[in-house]
Formats: sequence, C-alpha cells, structure tokens
Amino acid sequence: MKKYDLHIHTKYSRCSNLDPKIILKTYKKLGYNGIAITDHNCIKGSITTSKLNKDKDFEVIIASEIKTNKAEIVALYLQEQIKTTDFFEVLDKLKDQDAIAIIAHPYSYCRSHLGIPLKKINLPLETYNGRAFPFENYISKKLAQKNSLAQIAGSDAHLINELGRGETLFEDNLRTAIKKRKTIAKGKQDLNILNLLKSTFLKWSTLY
Repeated sequence: MKKYDLHIHTKYSRCSNLDPKIILKTYKKLGYNGIAITDHNCIKGSITTSKLNKDKDFEVIIASEIKTNKAEIVALYLQEQIKTTDFFEVLDKLKDQDAIAIIAHPYSYCRSHLGIPLKKINLPLETYNGRAFPFENYISKKLAQKNSLAQIAGSDAHLINELGRGETLFEDNLRTAIKKRKTIAKGKQDLNILNLLKSTFLKWSTLY
C-alpha cells in the first residue's frame, strides 16, 4: 500500500514555520510515498516543494487549504489558486481544474464550522486530522462510514514535531482510490495544545 500525508503546511502559511526541504527529507525518511502541501489559500509552498523534489517515486501534490464561507476545503491537484471564498463557487472551479475537493477537519469546533449538512454534499472527508481532538475525528469517521464517503488523513502539520502524524493509505492511484472510496485514514493521535498556541503566535506575529 502507498502512504500519503494529505494536509501539510509550510512557511508560506503564516501559521507555520516549516521549510519545504525539511518536509521532503522527513517524509522520505519516514517511508511515505507522497504528500500534499496545503498552505492556506496559496499554492506557492506546493510549487516550491514540488520543484525541490527530485525523486520520481515520491509525489508532491499541488494543493491548498481553501477557506470558504461554509467550510475549509483541502483541494488536491490544483492547476491554479482559487480566489473566491464562496463554497459552491469553489467546488465549481475545482471541478473545472479536475481537482479533488475534500472537507477538512469537518468537526473541529475551534475552526470553521460547516454551514450545510455534510451528508448532502457527497464529498470525501478528512476523518483523521492530527490537530483535531480524538472525538472530532471519531464523529467525522462515523459520518463518512454511515454515508459511504471517501476518507483521507492529514497531519495538518504546522511545526516540525507534527510531521508524519497522518496517513492516507491506498493501492495504486490516489485519484482512483478516492473515487472508489478505497482509502484508509489513520494517524498517530498526539494533539499538542502548545503547538496550537505556537502556530497561533506565528500567525499573529506576522501581522506586526
């Protein structure tokens, strides 16, 4: 099985200090086959990391975490950055790019709440998020199972000690596995409140 982490932030997100070179080195050492760099509303980190990657057997997905008026979306295989914040417009634009839309940390109460019923959207869910509380991941997983939705996992890493906390497992091709709902989402639950405070400090310190 292949192993990917589909939710990672770099220094191109204001709340992260991770260098793309360190990310690549760490995930290759940990035995991953690919990663998605999902900086907030930005694909610069993805592009930079992809250019640094010289390993044809390791995939760096151009991606982003897009904040909308309804939820946050992990968008995979982007061709260009999405600038609108309307949930349904974002989905339309992602479809035009042949990108994959995933609802990020759907039940994380400290972050954006979803304004519409998840079971009616029929999109893959991030059922394991390394920065979510265990009960939040549990609720997400149960909803995905009940409604036969594809599941993905991501560390949501912002700091170096959060790398490698999420594992999306699948056979052969990621696109196909998500479409056929053949992915397995798991991770190493180690939510660290201090890390959340550190990334919040990084975010706000860049404003002054």
